Amino acid sequence: MLSQPSELEFIESLRAVPERVPKNKEEMKILENDCILLMKQIGDFGFSNTCPDDVWHYLTDVDIRFKDPEYSKYQLPLFIAALNEWASQALPNPSFKRDA
Repeated sequence: MLSQPSELEFIESLRAVPERVPKNKEEMKILENDCILLMKQIGDFGFSNTCPDDVWHYLTDVDIRFKDPEYSKYQLPLFIAALNEWASQALPNPSFKRDA
């Protein structure tokens, strides 16, 4: 079982996703399955309410980027900007949260 990362740690781990550019359908399926796991972790770790739509779309669009390099070029800056915005709003450690 995975330990719960901080939201910021999880966001930083997502920055590695664009580095994985599949060269064939087999690699694309592996990346797609890994992104499905990341989407599940977004929910499991309680980040669903703060995850930006552009991050979610990037994770779901592996097959589209594989088929259409122009879409990949379009989507990458949106993903990076969304991660940066999300990171700027995230607390680095859940123990830093203030009680209401």
